[in-house]
Amino acid sequence: MQREKMIILAGKYVLGHLSEQDAADAERRMERDPAFRRIVSQWRDRLADLEEEVAEPIEPSSDLWRRIIRQLKKSPKGGARS
Repeated sequence: MQREKMIILAGKYVLGHLSEQDAADAERRMERDPAFRRIVSQWRDRLADLEEEVAEPIEPSSDLWRRIIRQLKKSPKGGARS
């Protein structure tokens, strides 16, 4: 696999943007491919600082979806954009 594609795959893996099957494939690749494992590690290191800076998730209010749906029904075309 080309290095550029490995970097993209590793980034998607670390960010959690792979399907279950693709993530499992990436994990197997890490077991057998030291270069890929190193790239994944670099991604994790690079994003570790970002994780520390991101605020803790906020639990939305219990009626959030109801309010969203109400607003969508009020908007033209039921919320669809042209």
